[in-house]
Amino acid sequence: MANSRRYLQLERRIRAIDNVFIPPIRPTGNYTKKEQDQIRAYLLLVHAEIEAYFEEVTEAKAKTAFGKWRTDRTKSNVLISLVSFHEHSIREQDIELRLNKALSTFIYNLRHNNGIKEQNILTMLLPVGFEFSEIDTTWLNTITSFGTSRGEVAHTSARVQQSLDPITLRSTVQQILSEIMIIDEKLKGLR
Repeated sequence: MANSRRYLQLERRIRAIDNVFIPPIRPTGNYTKKEQDQIRAYLLLVHAEIEAYFEEVTEAKAKTAFGKWRTDRTKSNVLISLVSFHEHSIREQDIELRLNKALSTFIYNLRHNNGIKEQNILTMLLPVGFEFSEIDTTWLNTITSFGTSRGEVAHTSARVQQSLDPITLRSTVQQILSEIMIIDEKLKGLR
């Protein structure tokens, strides 16, 4: 199964960010202050692109399932998952109202998402039908570490930060992307 158009956009965007912000690799690992700032910018921008990817594809998956249900009452595992992650009052007996509230809550949570650490990823993927067992736990640790690095760069002064190694950073991004490619294929198959 081919990857989604949105995933391919993510790959292209990360390649473009890489081309602009990763300086020529130096075996000595000595980079100027400007180059270190560019490496930090790479980390921040890649993080933002990955976060936007997950928010957009999971929202689209939920909205598509809800739209099909509203049109012709097509049942789906996506809707079942969405509703199962939403708390309902026992008085909410109308299924359309419950589905609409579940979708609205999910979208609200996506709009207020702030990161790509494990909890963020699970909050986006599980409600649209992804099984936890389908997500590589090593990858979750890698993306959580990447998210932590982004937080350190974004919330501390450059003068107190350790230098970033562009080779390691680039390798980490490729590991993250390789698993996102697998997740993307599985997302496309969710109905």
